[in-house]
Amino acid sequence: MINCGPLLQVMVANIRCGEILNDQLRALQDDQAWTSLTQAAQQHLVPDFGSQASNLLESCLTGVT
Repeated sequence: MINCGPLLQVMVANIRCGEILNDQLRALQDDQAWTSLTQAAQQHLVPDFGSQASNLLESCLTGVT
């Protein structure tokens, strides 16, 4: 048996992390609150946009709704 060692493990971990990140970003894009916020921002100034966007992003990345 060939020992591929830690380099293969790091490569696999990086690929999996990329997949998880893509899944989380897709979830954010599909989130109704995110869609509503971005649509509203295209129409007018949204009070506290940064805080709202940050909270939505954080909940998407942590899996908390």
